[in-house]
Amino acid sequence: LGTHTVHNDEKLYRGLGETVQQVTDGKARFVHMDPAKSFQQTQGRIITPRHTDDLYQQLASLDAGITKMSGCQTQWWFCSRWRTGQRLVNLLSLGIPTVVWGDALAPPGRHWARGR
Repeated sequence: LGTHTVHNDEKLYRGLGETVQQVTDGKARFVHMDPAKSFQQTQGRIITPRHTDDLYQQLASLDAGITKMSGCQTQWWFCSRWRTGQRLVNLLSLGIPTVVWGDALAPPGRHWARGR
Protein backbone atom coordinates (compact mmCIF):
# COMPACT_ATOMS: atom_id res chain seq x y z
CA LEU A 1 0.00 0.00 0.00
CA GLY A 2 1.43 3.37 -0.88
CA THR A 3 0.92 7.00 -1.64
CA HIS A 4 2.59 9.30 -4.18
CA THR A 5 2.65 12.87 -2.94
CA VAL A 6 5.02 15.65 -1.93
CA HIS A 7 3.13 16.09 1.35
CA ASN A 8 5.08 14.53 4.18
CA ASP A 9 2.67 13.73 7.01
CA GLU A 10 4.96 11.56 9.12
CA LYS A 11 2.39 10.96 11.86
CA LEU A 12 -0.18 9.73 9.33
CA TYR A 13 2.34 7.61 7.42
CA ARG A 14 3.64 6.06 10.64
CA GLY A 15 0.07 5.13 11.60
CA LEU A 16 -0.62 3.70 8.16
CA GLY A 17 2.60 1.69 8.27
CA GLU A 18 1.75 0.22 11.66
CA THR A 19 -1.81 -0.58 10.60
CA VAL A 20 -0.72 -2.27 7.38
CA GLN A 21 1.81 -4.37 9.31
CA GLN A 22 -0.80 -5.43 11.90
CA VAL A 23 -3.59 -6.19 9.43
CA THR A 24 -1.35 -8.23 7.14
CA ASP A 25 0.74 -9.92 9.85
CA GLY A 26 3.82 -8.21 8.46
CA LYS A 27 3.29 -9.45 4.89
CA ALA A 28 2.74 -5.97 3.43
CA ARG A 29 4.16 -2.53 4.01
CA PHE A 30 3.25 1.10 3.45
CA VAL A 31 5.46 3.26 1.21
CA HIS A 32 5.52 7.01 0.62
CA MET A 33 6.73 7.86 -2.88
CA ASP A 34 7.82 11.50 -2.89
CA PRO A 35 7.98 13.06 -6.38
CA ALA A 36 10.11 15.90 -4.99
CA LYS A 37 12.84 13.28 -4.49
CA SER A 38 12.21 11.29 -7.68
CA PHE A 39 11.95 14.40 -9.87
CA GLN A 40 14.37 16.75 -8.12
CA GLN A 41 15.32 18.61 -11.30
CA THR A 42 11.76 19.94 -11.64
CA GLN A 43 10.91 20.37 -7.93
CA GLY A 44 8.67 17.29 -8.05
CA ARG A 45 6.65 18.44 -11.05
CA ILE A 46 5.72 15.90 -13.71
CA ILE A 47 6.14 17.97 -16.89
CA THR A 48 7.33 15.74 -19.72
CA PRO A 49 6.07 12.52 -21.30
CA ARG A 50 9.17 10.80 -19.90
CA HIS A 51 8.23 11.97 -16.39
CA THR A 52 4.73 10.57 -16.90
CA ASP A 53 6.18 7.21 -17.94
CA ASP A 54 8.46 7.20 -14.88
CA LEU A 55 5.54 8.13 -12.62
CA TYR A 56 3.41 5.30 -14.00
CA GLN A 57 6.28 2.84 -13.46
CA GLN A 58 6.52 3.93 -9.82
CA LEU A 59 2.77 3.66 -9.28
CA ALA A 60 2.59 0.28 -11.02
CA SER A 61 4.82 -1.13 -8.26
CA LEU A 62 1.94 -0.71 -5.78
CA ASP A 63 -0.64 -3.39 -5.04
CA ALA A 64 -3.00 -0.72 -3.69
CA GLY A 65 -2.88 3.04 -3.33
CA ILE A 66 -4.11 5.58 -0.84
CA THR A 67 -4.81 9.21 -1.68
CA LYS A 68 -6.32 12.27 -0.07
CA MET A 69 -8.79 14.35 -2.04
CA SER A 70 -8.17 18.08 -2.01
CA GLY A 71 -5.59 18.11 0.75
CA CYS A 72 -5.40 21.89 0.45
CA GLN A 73 -4.12 23.72 3.46
CA THR A 74 -4.26 27.32 2.23
CA GLN A 75 -6.28 28.02 -0.92
CA TRP A 76 -9.23 25.76 -0.12
CA TRP A 77 -11.69 27.19 -2.65
CA PHE A 78 -9.19 27.03 -5.53
CA CYS A 79 -7.91 23.56 -4.70
CA SER A 80 -11.33 22.01 -4.16
CA ARG A 81 -12.27 22.99 -7.71
CA TRP A 82 -9.02 22.59 -9.64
CA ARG A 83 -7.15 19.80 -7.85
CA THR A 84 -9.94 17.33 -7.71
CA GLY A 85 -8.38 13.99 -8.42
CA GLN A 86 -5.09 13.89 -10.30
CA ARG A 87 -3.57 11.32 -7.94
CA LEU A 88 -6.73 9.22 -7.91
CA VAL A 89 -7.04 9.26 -11.70
CA ASN A 90 -3.39 8.24 -12.12
CA LEU A 91 -3.82 5.26 -9.79
CA LEU A 92 -7.12 4.17 -11.32
CA SER A 93 -5.78 4.55 -14.87
CA LEU A 94 -3.26 1.84 -13.99
CA GLY A 95 -5.95 -0.40 -12.50
CA ILE A 96 -4.65 0.01 -8.95
CA PRO A 97 -7.31 -0.35 -6.23
CA THR A 98 -7.29 2.87 -4.24
CA VAL A 99 -8.44 4.01 -0.81
CA VAL A 100 -9.61 7.64 -0.87
CA TRP A 101 -10.33 9.96 2.01
CA GLY A 102 -11.48 13.56 1.86
CA ASP A 103 -10.70 16.57 3.96
CA ALA A 104 -12.38 19.24 1.88
CA LEU A 105 -14.30 21.21 4.47
CA ALA A 106 -15.79 24.65 4.04
CA PRO A 107 -13.63 27.49 5.34
CA PRO A 108 -14.38 28.52 8.95
CA GLY A 109 -17.58 30.51 9.26
CA ARG A 110 -19.07 29.15 6.03
CA HIS A 111 -21.77 26.56 5.83
CA TRP A 112 -22.41 24.66 2.62
CA ALA A 113 -25.64 22.95 1.68
CA ARG A 114 -25.33 19.21 1.36
CA GLY A 115 -27.24 17.14 -1.15
CA ARG A 116 -29.20 14.15 0.05
